[in-house]
Amino acid sequence: MTRPSSICDHYPLAIIGGGLTGKMVALALSHSGYDSALIAPKAPAIKQADRRSTKIHHAGAKMLDALGLTDALSGKLAPIHVIRVAVGAQKPMQSDWLLNWSDPHEVMAYVVENQALDDALDDALDQAIATAIAKPD
Repeated sequence: MTRPSSICDHYPLAIIGGGLTGKMVALALSHSGYDSALIAPKAPAIKQADRRSTKIHHAGAKMLDALGLTDALSGKLAPIHVIRVAVGAQKPMQSDWLLNWSDPHEVMAYVVENQALDDALDDALDQAIATAIAKPD
């Protein structure tokens, strides 16, 4: 009796979940030369807009650039130049900031809408798949 072929017979790595993290891992693995399978529910025919946003720190921005996503997100990344933390619910005076970081010349992080990041990842993964099919081993 032989067992049926499974996805594990074809791919040494499987990523379970097609959210932002799963797609980012799959794209990073494709850039690293690893064969992997991204296992996720089928996307609905009409994609519901995701109004949430994500903060991307300096190292995360470097990763987006290394994966070729920076151009796709051009104009969609909002830079953060000031971060202030206060204690209490009242509007603090300038001298009341518990922590205050600012640099008008250096970007500390970015904010991007999840939908824009998801669309850029989908496009990059489609391109990675097309490239892999065009260049089989």
